Amino acid sequence: MSIKKVYITLILLLVSFTYLFCQDERIVDSLNKVLRKTNDKNKAEIYNQLAREYKFYKPDKAIEYANKALSLAKQYKNIEQEALALYNKAESFREKQEYNQSKNEFLEALTLINKLKTKDLHIDIMSSLGSLYDDLEEKDSALYYLKNAYKKSKEIGYKKGTNKSANNLGIVFFSQGKFDTAKLYLNESYKICEEDKDTLHMATNLNILGICTYYAGKLSEAVRYYLQALKFYEALKDRVAAAKVLFNIGNIYRELNDLSMALNYYNQTLNIGKEIKDSTYISSAYNNIGILYKIKTELQIDSLHKSNTYSENEKVQREKKLSEGYKKAILYLDSALMIRKNKQDEALAETFSNVGNTLHLLKRYDESIAEFEKALKIAKKVNSLRLQCEIYQGIGANYSEKKNYSEAFKYYSQSLNIAKAIDQGEVIKESYKGLYIIYEKLNDYKNAFNFFKLYVDKKDSISGEEINKFIKDLNEKYQTEQREAKIKEQELLKQKQEQQIRTQKILLIGTVVFAIMLIGFIVFVVAQLRLIQKKNALLAERNAQIQAQKEEIQAQRDLVMKQKEEITDSIHYAQRIQKAVMPSDVFAARVLRDYFILFRPRDIVSGDFYWITYKNNKVIAVAADCTGHGVPGAFMSMLGVSFLNEIVNKLAEPEAHIILNELRNHVKTTLDQTGKADEAKDGMDIALAIIDFEKLIVQFAGAYNPLYICRPGETEIIEIKADKMPIGIYIKEKESFTPNLVEIKKGDVLYIFSDGYVSQFGGNDGRKFMTKNFKDLLMKIFEKPMDEQRNILDKAIDDWRGNLPQVDDILVMGIRI
Repeated sequence: MSIKKVYITLILLLVSFTYLFCQDERIVDSLNKVLRKTNDKNKAEIYNQLAREYKFYKPDKAIEYANKALSLAKQYKNIEQEALALYNKAESFREKQEYNQSKNEFLEALTLINKLKTKDLHIDIMSSLGSLYDDLEEKDSALYYLKNAYKKSKEIGYKKGTNKSANNLGIVFFSQGKFDTAKLYLNESYKICEEDKDTLHMATNLNILGICTYYAGKLSEAVRYYLQALKFYEALKDRVAAAKVLFNIGNIYRELNDLSMALNYYNQTLNIGKEIKDSTYISSAYNNIGILYKIKTELQIDSLHKSNTYSENEKVQREKKLSEGYKKAILYLDSALMIRKNKQDEALAETFSNVGNTLHLLKRYDESIAEFEKALKIAKKVNSLRLQCEIYQGIGANYSEKKNYSEAFKYYSQSLNIAKAIDQGEVIKESYKGLYIIYEKLNDYKNAFNFFKLYVDKKDSISGEEINKFIKDLNEKYQTEQREAKIKEQELLKQKQEQQIRTQKILLIGTVVFAIMLIGFIVFVVAQLRLIQKKNALLAERNAQIQAQKEEIQAQRDLVMKQKEEITDSIHYAQRIQKAVMPSDVFAARVLRDYFILFRPRDIVSGDFYWITYKNNKVIAVAADCTGHGVPGAFMSMLGVSFLNEIVNKLAEPEAHIILNELRNHVKTTLDQTGKADEAKDGMDIALAIIDFEKLIVQFAGAYNPLYICRPGETEIIEIKADKMPIGIYIKEKESFTPNLVEIKKGDVLYIFSDGYVSQFGGNDGRKFMTKNFKDLLMKIFEKPMDEQRNILDKAIDDWRGNLPQVDDILVMGIRI
C-alpha cells in the first residue's frame, strides 16, 4: 500500500469515527418504538432506517436489520425499499472490509433501482459503488461511477449527491497523484458543506485538502488547511479528529526542519491520545518524538564536526555528550514499541527500524542489526516493500561499518533492487552512496567512481567540498602519478628560466610566431568563406534530396494502400475457401434433418469451425474453437477440418474420445509442441458428438466445451461435461479424453457450441453474457422450430452487446432428435 493510500485510509477512518460520535442513540430508541407500532407492510422502511443508523459503527447489526427490510420489501413487492436494503448491506459490508460482497450488493441494488424513477437513491448508490472500486484499486471503474453520479446530481440539483460524489472524486484523483484536479472537486464539496453549515464535513474536507496540498509539495498552504480544520474539530469537541490534524501538522514542521514546532504538535497529539486512551495516537506520537530527538542530535553533531572552534579532542568529548540525545530518542521509540508490539503491523516494523537507525548512530552495530532484522520479519509479513528496501539499506550500513563488505554489498544490492522496482528515490540515492564507499574500501576505483556519479546524479544538491573530498581520496591512491607530475612541473620551471636568459631569441621567435599567426588568420578566414559556400551548396543538395524522399514516401504510401487492398481481397478469398471446406447446408440438412447452425465470425475469417460427417449410420457433429480468431484462427481451423477428415476416415468404428485423442496427437506433432516454455501453445477447444438416431444413443467427448441436452418436461438442462484440457499441449493433460455414452429421447434438442456467445460483453453494466443466461435462454426456446431458435439467439446476442464490438467468433449448433 502506497503512503498516499495510507493517508486516504486514515481520512476514511476519521470520517467513520466522527460519525460514531455524532450518532444519536435517541434516534435508534425512537425508531424501535415506531417499529413496534407499525404493520408488517411498512416495517421495511423502519428497518432500513435502523440499518442506516448502525452501518458505520455496528455493521453486523446493520446487516441484520437490512436483511429484515429486504425480506419484507420482497414480500410486499416494494422495489424502492428492496434497493435501499441492498444499499445498506453493501455499505455495511464495506465497513467490514468485505469488499467483494459489498460490490455484489451494490450492483444488485443498482440493477433494481434502474427500474424506478428514484434518482436520488440511484446517485447515492453509484457514488458509494465508485468509492468502493477505489478501495479495490480499480480506478477506471471508480471514476466511471463517480463521474456519472456527479453529472446526474448536477443535472437534477441534488446537492447531497453532488457533495458526496465530488468529495469521493477528489479522493480518487488524490490517490492518482492528480492534486490540482483533486483540489477542484474537494473545494466544490467544501463550498456545499459551507452553504449547508455542515461544520463536521467542512472540517473533514479541509483535512483532506491539507493532505492533498502536502503531497503537492505546498507545505505552508497545507498547514493553513490543517489549522482551519483543527479550529472546526475543536469547536465540535472532536478530540480524535483534532489529534490526527495535530499529528499531520507536526509531520509538516518536521519536514520544514522546525523541530521545536514539530515537538509542540506531537506533544499535543500525545496528550489527547492519553486523554481519550487511544493507543494508536500515543504510540505514533512517541515514535515521531523519538525520531525528532534523533534528527536533532544528528544536526548538532554535524554542526560540531564543521566547527573550527574546538580542537579534535574537545570535539570527541562534546560528541560523546551530545550522543545522549540518541539514547533519549531510543527511550521514546521503546515506549512506542511497548504499545505496538502486540499488533505485528507496519507501524511496529517502522518503529523497530527507527530504533535500528538510532543504534547505528551510537555505533552499536550488532544491536542495530538485531533491531533491523525484527523490523524486516514484520515488513515481509505485511508485504511492505518500502520498509524492506529501507531496512536492507540500514543492515548494509552496519555491515559496512563492521568492515564486512561482502555482507554489506549483499544487503545494499537487495535494497537497491527493491527501491528501483517501487521508485524510492531517497533509498536509491543512499544505496548508491553505500556501494561507492564499499568499492572505494575494496580499492575498486572504477566501480567506486561509477557509483559516485550515480549518487551525485540522484542527489538534489551536493557540495563542492564533498565532491572534492571524494576526488582527493581517489587521487591519493595514485601517488606515483602525482610524483611524476611534480617532476614534470620542475622541468618546465627550469625551461622557463633558460628561456629568460635567451631574451633575444625569444623576441625573434615571438615575431616569427606573430607573422605565422597573422598568415594563419588570413588562411582561416578564406577557408571559412569557402566552407560557407560548400554548406550552401550542400543545403541546396539536401533540399533536393528531401523533395525526392517526399515523392518516394508518397509512392510508398500508394504501394501500402494497394497492398492493403490486395491483402483484404486475399482474406475474402480465404473466407470462401474456409466456407468451402466446412459442410454445406444441403449436406447438413440431409444428415441432421432438423437443425440450426449460428455461425458469426468476429473478422472476415474465423477461428471457430463446425464439421459434420456420416459414417456407419451415425452422424458425427463437431463445434470447435481454435486459438485466436481472424487469419491465425482460420489457419488452425483448416488444420482441424483436415485432421478430422483423416482421423474419421481411418477409424473403422469411430469413438468420440478416440477421435479427440488422435486429434490432440496430430496438433502436437504438427505444431512441434513438446512442453517447452518458449514454444507455441496453440490448440483448440472442442465438443464432439456421435449421434445414433435409430438407437437413440449419443457418444460425447469434449475439450473444455460441454454438450447441453434440452428435454421436454424437464425444468433444467442436462449438461454432459467436457474434460478441462485443450486439444494441444497442456501441462496437466490426462492420457485420454473421457468417453460419455448418453441415452436420448425423441424430441430432445442437443446443443454444442464455442465460448464466443457466453463471453460477449454487453448489458447495462458491460458484463459478459455468462453461461447461466445462455442456459436459461436455451430452456425458453428449445421447443420452438430450429430456424426460429437460430434467429432468437442471433437477435439476443445483438441486443445484449448493443454498441459494443463482437469480442470473439460465435458458433452454436442445435440438433433436434
